[in-house]
Amino acid sequence: STDIASGGYLVNDSDAALATLIATGSEVSIALEAAETLAAQGKPIRVVSMPCLERFLENDDAYRAAILGDLPIYAVEMGRPEIWCQFTGRLDRVFGLSGFGASGPAAEVAKHFGFTGPQLAARLAQQI
Repeated sequence: STDIASGGYLVNDSDAALATLIATGSEVSIALEAAETLAAQGKPIRVVSMPCLERFLENDDAYRAAILGDLPIYAVEMGRPEIWCQFTGRLDRVFGLSGFGASGPAAEVAKHFGFTGPQLAARLAQQI
């Protein structure tokens, strides 16, 4: 797909969006679930899937601006949160983990660290 080849593309949009949320990999489904929850609460958000940051950055300014929009930007990634600050402007707008060491079934570990759709929606709702 051309969208995937661009490194980042819009997967959920709303004319009334209050923010844009960047997600990558398995976090995209969590972001979409959070977007659905927030929309039901009257707080719609845009969701951008960014499977390849480097490829996204190779696009021209107009494409990057169209995808990211001009709303406050947040990001979710279970690892390396600092890399997303170039878009969010601040680390507190990135929902991520800087440490490792927990183990167990993936769903339980994700829930423990707040990486479920409902948990992400609740965290975002406090900021948007």
